[in-house]
This record gives sequence, C-alpha cells and structure tokens, in this order.
Amino acid sequence: MDNSSFCRCERCQKIIKQPHPQADMPFYSKGTDSNYFFTFVNEVAKHVKQTNPDKRVVTLAYMSHAYPPVGFKLESNVAVQFCFASNRAPYAGAGYENDLAALKAWADEAKESQRPLYLWLYYTFPVETANNGKYHCFPGFFAHTVADQFNSSTSTATAACSTVVTARRWSPMSPIN
Repeated sequence: MDNSSFCRCERCQKIIKQPHPQADMPFYSKGTDSNYFFTFVNEVAKHVKQTNPDKRVVTLAYMSHAYPPVGFKLESNVAVQFCFASNRAPYAGAGYENDLAALKAWADEAKESQRPLYLWLYYTFPVETANNGKYHCFPGFFAHTVADQFNSSTSTATAACSTVVTARRWSPMSPIN
C-alpha cells in the first residue's frame, strides 16, 4: 500500500494509534503503521493456516510498516519481504542507515522465528533515483556508488550478498554459484 489511507473505524484507529519506537522517524521507512498492518496480516495468516496449513502468506515490510511490529509475534506461516528503499542510494546517509537498521530488525526477527526473509531491492527505478539526485544513470547503472555499497554493507551480510549477486547477474561470463 503506497499510502496511509487506512480504515477510520474506532477499532482500527485504536491499533493505528498504538505507540511504536520507530513511528516518528523522518525517513521513508519507519514503523508508524507496523502494528496495524501486521495485525491484519496475522489475521489473514491464521485463516490460511486453517484452510491451507502448508501455505504461507508473503507480505512486504514497506514504508510506514517497514519495521517489525511490537507487542506481538507474526504467525509462523508469514514470510516477510523487506523493501530496501535506500539500496540504490547508499550516499543518502541517515536514510540508508535507517534502512539497514530496519533490515537488521527483520533479520533478527527471522533468525528467532525461523521464518524466511526476502529482499525487494528496487532495481527497477534507476531513472527516478537519478533524476532526484540530478545525475545521468545510463549507460552505467549506479557505477558511482558500487564501492560505497560494498563498503557500507559489510555489517549486513544480506545487503552485501545482494549487491554481489545483482552485479554478477548482469555479466553473462560470471555464473552465480
């Protein structure tokens, strides 16, 4: 959901207004609506578990629900795909570090719960990022930030791995092992 046009009923508003430690952050990725969003995901997952116990519900950790919820655990059949919104802008400093913190929070949650964690890496938006940064992105593809991505990703193995895999998949001479 690319907006926060959530239900306005009293029951939903009560969940929306629950405090979250990452709610009032100045970044795109935050936890403002994590409890509300993941409460809904959990309800769907409970029903799926009853009717199709071998199936999962896959959802995005994104925008105002980028951080894990607080005060409750996700159902065991929920898989999360973290939207790493700043992966194509490691020079964004605090915003990039915030996304790494959110990714680490999900990685910790996934390790504890044994649930799969996937990444949505936004490699489909090079022109948008370049226009916002006032540079040309073609014929290269963020070549000016590759070293920074490698250097800043060492604390999060998943981010580093995704950078390597993504870079190697564009080279037909480099099979991924």
